[in-house]
Parts: sequence; C-alpha cells; structure tokens
Amino acid sequence: MASVGRPALKAEQAKAIEMLVQGGYTQREIADAVGVTQTTISTWKNKDDKFKDALHERQLTFLGDAVPKAMKTMIDLLDSKSDYVRFQAADNILTRMGFDPVDRQEVSVELPTFVDDIKDVDENEE
Repeated sequence: MASVGRPALKAEQAKAIEMLVQGGYTQREIADAVGVTQTTISTWKNKDDKFKDALHERQLTFLGDAVPKAMKTMIDLLDSKSDYVRFQAADNILTRMGFDPVDRQEVSVELPTFVDDIKDVDENEE
C-alpha cells in the first residue's frame, strides 16, 4: 500500500527492494529475478529518489525487527566466560543507554625552563 502523496512502486521495484534488503544477491541476480537490466537496478539505487526512499524505509523496518534479538544477544554476553567479552558487552549497553563516562579533556602543561647559570667551582682552585 502506497503512502498518501507518494506514488506506488512498480512490482519489479518492490521485489528488487526485498532482495536488496534480504542480502545475498548480486545486482545481476536481482535484475534477472525482476526482469530488468543490471543498469536499471543501478539507476534505481542511485538516481530514483522514490526507490531510494522506499529502500531506506524497508532497511529501517528490517533492522528494527532485529533489535530484540540483538539486545538479547548483548544481555547474554554479560554472562560470557571471558572477562573481556563481559566488559565490552556491559560498556556497549551502558553507552547506548546514555551512561557515557566523562569526556576526556586535553590538558596542556608547560614545564619551566631551567637555566644553568651557576658556574662549576673546581675543587682544586680553592
């Protein structure tokens, strides 16, 4: 179903978008499956704003559907046997939730310059 104010995609374009989002297909395979040339697929991807917008929306939906599984994976990694993996998982979760450590600040320190203006006294001159 097309959005209000946006013309519907052609059936070939909709199928191409699904294949692009699912992954694992070459541009040639997609072109053959939808009955267009590889150049047409390239033109849709690079110059057709309606196609690019629809592809982007479908990618967001596809990735959005994977969020619960990704979050479960991160939570499961908190129980890893590896200290490093547990730390990285905890750091990633906390960072994404906005618990970032304090930003680093650069500090510039100028060391004093010492001038050696004291003459050495030769012990034999005494």
